[in-house]
Amino acid sequence: MSEDLGRSDLAVDLTEAPSEICSLVSAITELNVTLVVASYDSANNQLLTAQSRVGRIDILVDRGQWLVSLAPNGSRESFDMAAWEACRTGADVPLTENTLQEQTLWLEQLLRSDIVQAADVECLRRARKTRAYGRLHLPLS
Repeated sequence: MSEDLGRSDLAVDLTEAPSEICSLVSAITELNVTLVVASYDSANNQLLTAQSRVGRIDILVDRGQWLVSLAPNGSRESFDMAAWEACRTGADVPLTENTLQEQTLWLEQLLRSDIVQAADVECLRRARKTRAYGRLHLPLS
């Protein structure tokens, strides 16, 4: 993907977006948060971002696969729902992906809530690594 971070001359392209993404984008815009195109190759290869009070929301489309994640305020790294929830609850991070519907609903609820989740970036990194290694049946070192 190109590195045209935050290009204002590109319109957000949701022509291939599933309904869950359209709902999330609606929630973002209803809160007067601006969704920008961080990089764009096509409707099936793009990165959209929105800086909100809860953090930076990333909507990544990679060869038609839609992924959403949240970066803590002040961080360049974004993490998915499973990592955030594992750190919030202290539970083990699941090895399976949450559905797109679960992920987008989670982000919509965060956006509409009065609570900003505290971010322990090291915990988020550990959760992400634990799941990645677990999926590949690799030992954590």
